[in-house]
Amino acid sequence: MAKAALAAGGDTFAFAYSHYETNGWHEGRNPNAVFDTKGYLAAYMDIAAANIDPLAHYESFGFKEGRDPSAHFDINGYLAANGDVKAAGLDPMLHYLQYGGLEGRAMLDDGHFG
Repeated sequence: MAKAALAAGGDTFAFAYSHYETNGWHEGRNPNAVFDTKGYLAAYMDIAAANIDPLAHYESFGFKEGRDPSAHFDINGYLAANGDVKAAGLDPMLHYLQYGGLEGRAMLDDGHFG
C-alpha cells in the first residue's frame, strides 16, 4: 500500500487513513496500536448496527461517552491518572498515541471495554 501511495505522489499516512475510512474498518483492520476495530464493534452493538466507521465514532463521540477504544485502554482510568488531559478535554487515546506513551504514561489496561 505504501508503494501505491508513493507511486501516486501521495502522503502515505493520509493514504493509509483514507484506506481505513473506506475499506479498512470493514476488513477489521486496526488504524493504530491502541484502537481495536473488531472489539469496538463487538462491545458497542449500536455502532455496529449503524454500520459507521468505529474510529470516526470514537473520535467524535465515543471518548466523550466514556467508550474505551480497546479492552487494553481504559479511558476513564487514563483521565483519572492524568488530570491535565482531562482538564483540556482531550481524546485520551489520541493524547496517549501522540504524547502520553513517549512521556511514560500508562494506558491503564483494565481488560474490558468500559
